[in-house]
Amino acid sequence: MNKRNVLNLGLALALAGLVAVLAYESGNKIPEKSVLITQLTPTDIQKIVIEQSRHHSIILLKTANQWQMSTPYNNQANTLRINKLLALASAKSHARYSVTDINLKQLKLSAPDLTIYFNDSKLIFGTTDAIKGYRYIQIKDTVHLITDRYSHLIRGQATKLLSPALLPENMAITKLALPDLTIQTSDTGWKTRPDNKPTSADQLQQFIDEWRFARALRVSKVKTDTNSNSTANKKIVINVYSDSNKPFTFNLTHTEDEIILLRKDIGLRYHFSIEAGERLLNLPSTKPGLTRPN
Repeated sequence: MNKRNVLNLGLALALAGLVAVLAYESGNKIPEKSVLITQLTPTDIQKIVIEQSRHHSIILLKTANQWQMSTPYNNQANTLRINKLLALASAKSHARYSVTDINLKQLKLSAPDLTIYFNDSKLIFGTTDAIKGYRYIQIKDTVHLITDRYSHLIRGQATKLLSPALLPENMAITKLALPDLTIQTSDTGWKTRPDNKPTSADQLQQFIDEWRFARALRVSKVKTDTNSNSTANKKIVINVYSDSNKPFTFNLTHTEDEIILLRKDIGLRYHFSIEAGERLLNLPSTKPGLTRPN
């Protein structure tokens, strides 16, 4: 074997040894433990306060495993959206900095436009990192960088955190009063007024269930300005009763694309597609006729 071949063989053996060592060290390297921005779990959190520079503060309270908004609306909250927001408390911290080592003003942390309180823990939202788009979050004297999956859930109007459910969960309807039809419970089942509606008991139950499980496409704030729909609101009023004496009262309005049920008492509008709205306004065996008031 000539000298050149010996040299090549030696280099090959040395390279193989180096690869083996690196593979061994890599396989036995202890992974770095993830650092979370708080030690709170979703079950620990009983109160959420959201403060925004351009909108009213939002207060959410957990009662009996249900989330309820108390400010600015007193109504049930959107459970799915709140659960996603709660995951913020366990967000992974990609990097951490002391507040004494960074420029809080430059990171928009000194005058933030979004702050969240989980119980008494204050989380201040700053700007985003220019390289990876991570969000700066200040908690006490530490600023964290996190993957921001949360700010879009809460920025904007409080209505986006409200439940799309038209009625409270598990509400037992005892009476449903539409302009030309009333359905009410009795000792023998559902009864209608007028009683000449050719509808079976199953169809009546189906109609009641449409109301019990109705979910709006979106919820919006009642507009304060008057328009042509305001007249329609006064013509068609729907009352839904439970065991409580006070009904849930809805005023009907509509556009070309959707049917809207408005609750004046809490200042909210529930938006439904035309198809879904028709199912709320007409018995299964009848033809649509309530969605276009004169």
